[in-house]
Amino acid sequence: MPKNILQDKVIFLTGGTGSFGHKAVDMFLDGGVSKVIVYSRDEYKQSLMKDTLRNRGNVQFVIGDVRDEVRLERSMHGVDYVVHAAAMKQIPACEDNPEEAIATNVIGTGNVIRAAVRQGVECLVNLSADKAVYSVSVYGSTKFLAERLVIDSNYQGKIRGVNLRYSNILDSRGGVFEVFAERLRGGGTATVFDSSMTRFFLTQEEIVRLCIFAFEHCRGGETLVKLASPIRIAELATAMRDVIGNGQVEVHDNTARVGEKLDAVLLAEEEKSLAKSYGEIIIISHLAKELALDDIQPITDQQVDMDSRRFITDAELEKLVKETL
Repeated sequence: MPKNILQDKVIFLTGGTGSFGHKAVDMFLDGGVSKVIVYSRDEYKQSLMKDTLRNRGNVQFVIGDVRDEVRLERSMHGVDYVVHAAAMKQIPACEDNPEEAIATNVIGTGNVIRAAVRQGVECLVNLSADKAVYSVSVYGSTKFLAERLVIDSNYQGKIRGVNLRYSNILDSRGGVFEVFAERLRGGGTATVFDSSMTRFFLTQEEIVRLCIFAFEHCRGGETLVKLASPIRIAELATAMRDVIGNGQVEVHDNTARVGEKLDAVLLAEEEKSLAKSYGEIIIISHLAKELALDDIQPITDQQVDMDSRRFITDAELEKLVKETL
């Protein structure tokens, strides 16, 4: 953990009571921050999180909504870094309630940016999604617009606005892994909407480390993509059933929900000319700012195209499931 980057910093985390927030707060505190401000609108989740962190200091809980720009600005006083995780994330909910998705994911992101700029925040990291690339859903469209707002923020004062774009988080509350685990443990059915549906999975820890990478290295206007081995959802469900030893898996081809893609696309063709690789991190520099890092290389199709990347093996998938469960 690069403690010099986090040491004595104040971090503001929107939507901070989710599973990502729990991991992020722990890692930020371990990194030596002076305070983490958890900003969310769910008082019950905040009370539960307070209980889990009762033996750790330096965490402040603030009730507020990203739709409330005045509340955001007041709450960001003295903040160095912002991690913007608050969003409507469920595709069906966004499809059924597009105005609400826009109010939270687009207008809310704009509110966070303006509050951060006025309070002199040094760096803002926005958590985005693969659905923002060639979006076919309300959720993806709102995430695309949020990314553009964050890139535009770099023209507003001294703030560095950065996007983190990823597919799925393996240990995310309410994500496919948790849903399958609950159903299988109860002897139920894990339903997969298409046998070819494939995603890239990261862990919460990897996302937090990407935030820290952005704090330390990004100059503003970048979108960061962490590469991972692709996993077919049907194979994930089967591996989970075998490890849990209960339940069943059903695959119904061609039944994907409205707005749901079969494959995760992390990089648009139009972005490839702006992209470089740094190990397993793809850096899309929308504002053409070069990072002062050694070993930055041009990207290759083998890195970014799902069909060109090595799929996770059965043994690796079983090990991953066991570790996550």
